[in-house]
Amino acid sequence: MEVHRLDCVLDWDGVLSDPMSLTVNVTGAGQAVSGTGSFAMPARFVGPAMRSGTSPKAVFHDGTGFDIEVTRFDMRTGIAYFQTLGALEFLVRKRA
Repeated sequence: MEVHRLDCVLDWDGVLSDPMSLTVNVTGAGQAVSGTGSFAMPARFVGPAMRSGTSPKAVFHDGTGFDIEVTRFDMRTGIAYFQTLGALEFLVRKRA
């Protein structure tokens, strides 16, 4: 397992977060690279975006990114826990 700290913004149903860091625990090899992690949930996402039924996308400054699914949100701490959806292409390219 590898741990990556990724600087990005979240795009959740067209609503963008301020720049933030995601901690991603990466597992797998080759094309089957996926991850889980956590981030401090931006206040603007609590409520409407979470109820929208859509998943956020982590977007890097170059416009690339990956989809995530929030699996749990701790209202006491404001931390959201997620899993990635699909392969983490940026890691596959970096390792090639």
